[in-house]
Amino acid sequence: MLRQILVWILLIACIAGGVLLKEIKQETAKQPLDNRLPGASAHFQSVEVPISPEELNRLDGAHAERRAYKFNGKAYLVTLLDGAANNNSLHSPVQCLLGEGWEIAYVEDITLPSGKAKLVKLRSGSKSMDLLYWYQGAHPSPNKLKMMMGASLFSLSGGKWGHRPVLISVLASSASLNEWQAVSSSLIPYFLTSAGNPDNYSSNQS
Repeated sequence: MLRQILVWILLIACIAGGVLLKEIKQETAKQPLDNRLPGASAHFQSVEVPISPEELNRLDGAHAERRAYKFNGKAYLVTLLDGAANNNSLHSPVQCLLGEGWEIAYVEDITLPSGKAKLVKLRSGSKSMDLLYWYQGAHPSPNKLKMMMGASLFSLSGGKWGHRPVLISVLASSASLNEWQAVSSSLIPYFLTSAGNPDNYSSNQS
């Protein structure tokens, strides 16, 4: 009898804890987003790209932004996903592309200001495409486990500790490593700060 009572107490505690955690995550998600995709600067132009209702439905509450950038004569499609309300939506964007029939041809780490990103070259028949992605945090990183640890602490502390779970991905037609290095040093720093000023990155993320 005592064992059954303990089981019921544990079950009720788990349910209550789950409800409380969900409420904390919802409240935390309402806090202002530090990183937003910048509109324009003297170095690039961009336009907003709508996200389809179907894709938003798959994100299940995660905030999403998408803009098309023109930099050095080349187009880059940049998507920002904020998973404060649902960090399970921040899976690797490679998985989505593999599900659409693309195959991985080449993978390499690319150095970003104060961090790294993953460059994935993809092929589908005669077509080719590049994907660059990273998770935000104290330092940009393509390591999802590292992001999840910071995101869990962020949710449990109501945003006081840890890091907001944010995924940024960049799609482009096949580019050389030199082109990606130029992008990582001259364009991507604008995505690493809410002010759109790469000089603010180190102070904002310290």
